[in-house]
Amino acid sequence: MNGQPFKEETVLQDLSAGGSYLRLNRMVRAGAQVSLAVWLSTAESTGAPVLRLGARGRVTRVEPQWDGSYGVAVEFLRRHIF
Repeated sequence: MNGQPFKEETVLQDLSAGGSYLRLNRMVRAGAQVSLAVWLSTAESTGAPVLRLGARGRVTRVEPQWDGSYGVAVEFLRRHIF
């Protein structure tokens, strides 16, 4: 929330062509510009190649959760799959 860059590992709760929904332990403000690096796989550490997504987006919604984390909706502005 202080505008400083940070890195956090999490599990996506939703992913679409237009955006994603994830849980963060830090508060981010709606309207904030964010960068995401996502590794997509159907299995844990099998040595199989994973699909990677790099995206820049804008936070459209922040929802405080019961456990102190925050549900964050991000609209993709640019994305690249490699």
